[in-house]
Amino acid sequence: MLLKETGKIDVEWKRLDPSGHEVTVFNSIEPEKNRIGATVVGLQHGDPSLRLADVTLADEGIYLCSFFLTPTEYKGKARLDVSVRPTVELPAELTVTEGEEKTVVCKINGFYPRQISVLWLTSGSSSRETAHISRGVCTAETEDNGDRTFSVSSRITVTANATANNGAEYVCMVKHRAYAEPHNRSVILRVQGRYDVTPMIAGTMVTSTLLVLLVVGSIFIYCRYFQRVPPSVSEIIKPSLIFARVPTELKCNITSDRPRDIKVSWLKLSPGLDSDTAVTRKSFSEASPLNGWLDLSDKAVLDSDNMHLTSTLRIQLTTYEDNTKYQCLVRYGDKSITRETTVNVKAQPSVLQISSLPHIPEVGKLLVLCCRVEKFYPKDVHLEWSRQGEPVGNVAQFGPFPDTDNKHSVWGKTELMVAQEDHNTMFTCRVYHDSFHEPGYEDVTYQVNIDGVPPSVMFINCDPPQPKAGEKCTLSLYLGDFCPEHVSVTWYRNGRPVHTGVFLSPPALDVSGLYCLWSFLQLTPAGEDHGSVFRCLVEHSAQTEPEEREYTLSLCS
Repeated sequence: MLLKETGKIDVEWKRLDPSGHEVTVFNSIEPEKNRIGATVVGLQHGDPSLRLADVTLADEGIYLCSFFLTPTEYKGKARLDVSVRPTVELPAELTVTEGEEKTVVCKINGFYPRQISVLWLTSGSSSRETAHISRGVCTAETEDNGDRTFSVSSRITVTANATANNGAEYVCMVKHRAYAEPHNRSVILRVQGRYDVTPMIAGTMVTSTLLVLLVVGSIFIYCRYFQRVPPSVSEIIKPSLIFARVPTELKCNITSDRPRDIKVSWLKLSPGLDSDTAVTRKSFSEASPLNGWLDLSDKAVLDSDNMHLTSTLRIQLTTYEDNTKYQCLVRYGDKSITRETTVNVKAQPSVLQISSLPHIPEVGKLLVLCCRVEKFYPKDVHLEWSRQGEPVGNVAQFGPFPDTDNKHSVWGKTELMVAQEDHNTMFTCRVYHDSFHEPGYEDVTYQVNIDGVPPSVMFINCDPPQPKAGEKCTLSLYLGDFCPEHVSVTWYRNGRPVHTGVFLSPPALDVSGLYCLWSFLQLTPAGEDHGSVFRCLVEHSAQTEPEEREYTLSLCS
């Protein structure tokens, strides 16, 4: 505010602390009460604007201004929002051995305010198209650092596969008020082959007599060329968990002093048949689907390294092929060695979440929580409910019942009459299933929120960033992660409300029960609009105060 009157001006700025008390920030009459670094630099020109140096989180809040120009008093109010940009930690590159699993952790530290959104994206080595990752993502609860900032970590678990994700880029996308655009950090996955390396120790001995040399040489020649030593064949190596429709490798390691004489075959036995009666081992080369066995030898890859061989069979099974038997048959001369294993196929739930009815609980009304666990295999599953760590008694379970693709689903339900003290109460549904890694279960949580969740308000963007006079442009504002869905967005242009060209996108509901939307303002600026200030006022029932965002239009000359 610029005061046109002349004469002596007395200015006082105060801030409302969280308890509602007024704290003096600047007073031209009593400067000893002023906050360090608080000045009113344009006072001699009639401009009482407050400037703060070294702003901290403690400076956030509502500021009250009083201007005394005898005999008139002017008053005003402004809100200062302080954001602390997080530091995002993610390794630039990870090297993982083929077939192994690796947990990738994205650490987001020291941000304010608490509202933050973490998403995972991926793009393959041969394609630059990105895809959203929803499966295997675990984002921890936000932690209070004790200095009014917060930290959170999010992780994904990937299985290394040279053909599927070698060179793939995994992106941790962070959306926060401190960023004008989503902040991305990425990690490149490098998949290295699995090798069975045996240290070779060369020993050199000095013989004392020609007789010793002759005996040692004779023994070596006899064992190498006259005596046939059976090869050493490992048990079939397989992953601890094999998932439906996910490429998997079975390996058979062989050590032999005559690797060229080794022949390896792979056989598959249909589920439900007995391996002893399906086909005799003497006729395995004639195995076919007619007698229960299927010869997969043409799909195996044999790698040789001096005396060591590794035969790898790549498979991709469905839940219908659970309990399938595989044989690795190693022939040397007219003899053979057989190794057999049974492959158990699992399918992790495609849906694992707690939904509520209604979305926003109301005091004095019934709240129904439903733990949905859908499309898993095998059928056996166990659900445990807890409230603030204590077991919940009034639980109903529906299923498991058959779903599509030989999979199953189950729903667990609990309900309560909501009281005011239930606000922030945490409910946990712990799901035990064979498809989960150690410790064999996963938790899904729901926190009772009576007040709803205020929107995370991003900054106003302009497309194009610097339009020309007479060229159409669009101002946009993104609101994310709020509930209930009703929100008011009002646009202003140089302090006056704007109604023409304003529209909202429909609210979109995500799996967590929160909404997001865009607000747009389309206009065709004229030359005199250069420097115009556009302001957006966002009002929501879960806010303590409305939030504002400003944008100054800059035209391209």
